[in-house]
Amino acid sequence: MTIELKPEDQRVIEQAVHLGGYNDSSEVISAALEMFAEDLEDVAVAKAREQEPRSTLAEWKLSSASLANCN
Repeated sequence: MTIELKPEDQRVIEQAVHLGGYNDSSEVISAALEMFAEDLEDVAVAKAREQEPRSTLAEWKLSSASLANCN
């Protein structure tokens, strides 16, 4: 696969390699994609949590009290 990068992106990659954090540009891109994938996963989890039903504190306390009385 061939990817064209903007000059500023190329400089960031070259700097990362130069500073010794990575052996080559491929490692820099792989690390960046791993971070991007983690961000995507975080967004997916956050969206899923938005769909979960939520309780108010009062509802939670009432539910907790009911469970405590069952024992």
